[in-house]
Amino acid sequence: MYYFAYGNNMNPDIIKKQGVEFLDRKKGVIRGYRIIFNKKAKDNEYSYANIEQTGNNEDIVEGILYEFDSCEMREIDRHEGFPTQYNKYKIKVETQEGNINAYVYIAQPEWIDNNLKPPKFYIENMLKGKDLISPKYINFIESVETHKE
Repeated sequence: MYYFAYGNNMNPDIIKKQGVEFLDRKKGVIRGYRIIFNKKAKDNEYSYANIEQTGNNEDIVEGILYEFDSCEMREIDRHEGFPTQYNKYKIKVETQEGNINAYVYIAQPEWIDNNLKPPKFYIENMLKGKDLISPKYINFIESVETHKE
């Protein structure tokens, strides 16, 4: 089973702290989507990453594709707030080995607020996946304006 992480879970240590054992992790890209930081946190003070479909194949989201046993999906669901905060979809993810269908989470409309910003620690966690993302995408993540604490 495959899960595409584009936010906090790009950091493999976060996945491990959730008690999830992954078999493999590799670079993945989804086309026709863009990343936005508009998924409300539970306290409504800041946001987390979310993706939205653009329909333009020039738009991409880079992330980490995790492979794990199917029993691990329940733990990911629980930590991601599925089914109350996120919907879960299967999306085609491009890898060096070819295309793989993977689960991805997209925020439910009632959990979206375009006026919030992510906290600095969240961006730092995303950057812990930089071993598998491009320098251009790293620069993009580093340029995201964060919540003032």
